[in-house]
Amino acid sequence: MQLLWEHREGQQAGSTLYHFHDGTIGYYMAFNPAGDMVFHRILNQIEASHAETVKQEMGAVKLIHLSLKSVFKAIPTVFKSAPVPELSEKVACVDFSKDLSLCFHAADAVPLALPFYLMSQHRSSQFDQYVLVFVHSGKALLAAYSGEQLLLLNSYPVENEAEVLYFASAALKKAGIGIQNARVELMAEEHASHGIQDLFKRFLNNTAYCPANLPYSLDQLPPHTHIAALMHLMPQCALPEEI
Repeated sequence: MQLLWEHREGQQAGSTLYHFHDGTIGYYMAFNPAGDMVFHRILNQIEASHAETVKQEMGAVKLIHLSLKSVFKAIPTVFKSAPVPELSEKVACVDFSKDLSLCFHAADAVPLALPFYLMSQHRSSQFDQYVLVFVHSGKALLAAYSGEQLLLLNSYPVENEAEVLYFASAALKKAGIGIQNARVELMAEEHASHGIQDLFKRFLNNTAYCPANLPYSLDQLPPHTHIAALMHLMPQCALPEEI
């Protein structure tokens, strides 16, 4: 076990603990009932089951697992009670707005696509056309917008930078929007992000790293900031009570 990051602040007992595990590294972030972050830990060479130990250590009342592998579907809110072909009968849905909901298997871990959507929604309001790309462990989450309209929210397996670029541009091209007119922002591990961003800059006019809104100074950001930035949005996700 190797400690990569630790932050504690305020009363942790009674908090909600969120956990993401990617096979090697465990990410833990907890919030008090007011939605303030009170705990953030990153451990390398750790098992997924260690989350229960962290929960007991903190005295958290709830443990919620997050996953990049959980199947999800963004659908019009008016249809969220109808059967979703890609999902089982036991479905949990989170309303993004009065028009859009994200649904997933209620028994599975909460999709990381949920806070990813919130991040993309916040950022897209600043641009006419916008694409947010999150890359981690061979998976890419993508959200594309034209004005206030969500064109795409999906995940794809990716093996290299070229595939990331292809999926980042495909949604806008399908909608007849020139990719050169769009703002494209990237969230990725530091060792992978430079190669992806270098390729983006060869073919795109307006690309940048997505800012991470975390309660740390810029020179003291944790490793794997792209994961922490999404986990930090979880209190805003309004999960169903049964989760």
